[in-house]
Amino acid sequence: MNYRRIRNFIGILGFFLPVILILFSAIPFFRTGFQGSLSAYYYSNLREFFTGILFAVSFFLICYKGPEKHPRLWLNDTL
Repeated sequence: MNYRRIRNFIGILGFFLPVILILFSAIPFFRTGFQGSLSAYYYSNLREFFTGILFAVSFFLICYKGPEKHPRLWLNDTL
């Protein structure tokens, strides 16, 4: 997979995180009702989906090297 495709996939995951959690909470297998906020899903049976998607998005953002050197000053990169 090229870098642009991975960036698009991570963006889609972050954008559709609430939709994914709401759809999965409607499935009787997970025995989870609709929650009042996104962070409330951490305390439900969908915590693995919630933390897994957040981990994937945050891991990519930490490893992401932007096109300029200025944003990379905050990462673990050296100039």
